Amino acid sequence: MQKWRKIVFTVVVGVLPLASVGLVRATTYTSTHYQVNQILFGSGGSTGSTFHSTNYNSQVSIGEVGVGNTKGNIYQAYSGYNTNDAPYLQFIVNSSSTNLGYLSSSSVATATGTFSIRDYLSQGYIVETDSPPPANAFHTITALSTASLSAPGTEQFGMNLVANTSPSIGAAPVQNPSSVFSFGSVTSGAPGPNGTSVAAGYSTANYFKYNSGDIIAASNQSSGETDYTISYITNISSSTAAGAYTFNQVLIALPTY
Repeated sequence: MQKWRKIVFTVVVGVLPLASVGLVRATTYTSTHYQVNQILFGSGGSTGSTFHSTNYNSQVSIGEVGVGNTKGNIYQAYSGYNTNDAPYLQFIVNSSSTNLGYLSSSSVATATGTFSIRDYLSQGYIVETDSPPPANAFHTITALSTASLSAPGTEQFGMNLVANTSPSIGAAPVQNPSSVFSFGSVTSGAPGPNGTSVAAGYSTANYFKYNSGDIIAASNQSSGETDYTISYITNISSSTAAGAYTFNQVLIALPTY
């Protein structure tokens, strides 16, 4: 009887809202009757100037002493008249599902998924994968617990977040608008924000890995948008149980403080 194996990748996103993290904002100059949490040294400005149209609106400031971000080990500050004091985490999944069709023991099956993150007023963020590898009612595809090359004919499931040549799939993280403003990365076992450890094995071209619970991407400071591409590989052996396999990946993005 002909064996058939069908893998369907479905990315399911879980995002912990900032409101549930228990944010603490540093405030100064307070009493029982007032509170000042944004202080201006400069001439002033406007969040809605007369220079606008249906497609844009400008913000202006005059005589600002300093603008931008400054940080240390225990603090972070943003300067500028038009600086927003509301913490923000945006997590967008741009690809939802991929059907790999029928797999063969003679060639690797591949798929990609993309997501984007930007983060404001935190010490950074982490992205964790929290899902078991592809499975059906009878069998689970063997996940690569350590970073390994693709080997058709050997049962394997893994992923990374970089551009690969063997197989030719994926892309490196893209900083949007540029690396001056965006800092998300896939690092190879380096410390993440607040001492978290970013799992090694997801940042080396042509090497793939998968462990549920791994932190796969992170930023160690507030960041503009970083666009990530996840590359998946699946190999089967001649003895892999026939059936339809499904992988529902849950990605969790968390701000760090």
